[in-house]
Amino acid sequence: MLSNLTIDDFSPIIQYDASWTDGYKSPYDEFVDRYQGGTFHCTSVNGSTATIAFRGTAIYIYGAKRNNHGYYRVSLNGEPPIQYDGYQGEGVDERFQTLLYERLNLVDQVHNLVLTNIVNGYRTYVDIDFVIVTRETNMRVQINDTQLLTIDDGDFTYNSTWAMSRTMTGYHNSTAHVTSTSGATTTLNFDGSEVFLYGGTGPTYGTFQVQVDDQSVVLNATTGVAHQSALLYTASGLGSGSHRLQVTNLQGGKFLDIDYAVYAPHADNSANSIGLKPSVIGGVVGGVVALLALLTLLIWYMIRKRGSYKRMTRAGFASSPESERAPMKDYVWDRSMIIEPFIARPSQPNLGHHVSGLGSWVNVTPMHTPTGTRKGESSRTDLSSEGTPRSGPSSIGYNTSCRRVGQTPDVHS
Repeated sequence: MLSNLTIDDFSPIIQYDASWTDGYKSPYDEFVDRYQGGTFHCTSVNGSTATIAFRGTAIYIYGAKRNNHGYYRVSLNGEPPIQYDGYQGEGVDERFQTLLYERLNLVDQVHNLVLTNIVNGYRTYVDIDFVIVTRETNMRVQINDTQLLTIDDGDFTYNSTWAMSRTMTGYHNSTAHVTSTSGATTTLNFDGSEVFLYGGTGPTYGTFQVQVDDQSVVLNATTGVAHQSALLYTASGLGSGSHRLQVTNLQGGKFLDIDYAVYAPHADNSANSIGLKPSVIGGVVGGVVALLALLTLLIWYMIRKRGSYKRMTRAGFASSPESERAPMKDYVWDRSMIIEPFIARPSQPNLGHHVSGLGSWVNVTPMHTPTGTRKGESSRTDLSSEGTPRSGPSSIGYNTSCRRVGQTPDVHS
C-alpha cells in the first residue's frame, strides 16, 4: 500500500547549510502563523542548499510564495537541476503551505534531493515549511489507519553515559534520555517494516549517527530554536525478521535526546503485534470456521425449501404479469464503503492548500501525538498524517537574519 509521511522543516532529515534560519514563531513576521505549526526554515543567501535523503515513490515540498521570494533550483539524484519561481507579485495575495516542488512515479528506493536558492535582485528568499514523502509500506491496514507500536525512551538500551529526565515539557510522557558525551549509544531491537525515531533539536544539539542493521547515516540536530519531539530519523522497506537500531552521539558537549520511537509490524505478524497469543488466535479462527459452516448449512436449507416452493407455483408465475423483467434501479453510491489507505490525487497528496488573503486558514495535517502505550501495546494513528508534537514558543532567542525588506524590524517573507 501507499502512505504519506509528513516531515516538518525542523527535522534533521532535511539538512540545511549554515545560511538557513529557523523561523519558529518568529515575532518579526506577522504571517508566521500561516506556516504549518508556525515553523519554517528560510534563506536569502545565493547558493544556499537544503538536502533531503528519502526513500519513496514521490516527494512534495511545501513552502510560501511571497513578494520577495525568488528563484530556486531542485535536483534529484544528480540530474540537471530544474528552476522554479517562488515570487508572488506585489498586490497579490501571498501563498502559504503551497506546493513548491513535486516529483512522482519514482522507484521505491533511496533518493537524494538538493534545493538551491538563487538570488535575483530584491527577490532573495526561499523557505521550506514541510515535506511529504509517499512510500510503499507493508503494514496492516484497517480503514484508513494502521496499527503502530510506540516504544517509550525507557524501553531503549543505553550505555552508562545517558541520564533520564522526567521533566521534559512537550515530550511523550514528559520523559527523555539525554546525553552530551561523544560516543554515547542507545539501541532498540524491533520486528517491523518501518521505524520512526523522535527526539529534540535545538542550538545546543549536534550531529549523531543512526544505524539500522548494516545501513548508517549521519544527521545534524542543530536548529536555531529548540523543538521537542522532532522526527529525527525514519527507515522503511525493511525485510522480515528482527532489526537493530543504534543511535550514537558524535559531538562531545552537544546534546542528543531520545523521546520515543514508533514502528510498524510486518504484515505477516501484525496479529501477534497487538498482544494476541497464538492460542487465542487459534480459538478465534476455529470459531469463525464453525460459524461459516453453520451459515452454509442454513443457506442450503433455505435454498432447498425455496426450490420446492418454486416447483409448486412455476406454472402460475409463467402466465402472470409479475414474470416480466424488473426495471433497473439507480444505485446510490456511498463513499463510506470505500477503503482507501492512501487518499490522494495522482499528482499531489490531499494535504496542501492555498491560503489567500488575510482570512482564516487551516492546518495542513493533524499532529501525531503518541498515546501512552508502551512496547507490546497498540497505538492507532493515521500514518498519512504522521507529524510531530510541538510545545509552545521556545524561550531561546530568535535569529532575525530572515527579514522582510522595508520594515523595522524587518519581517521575513
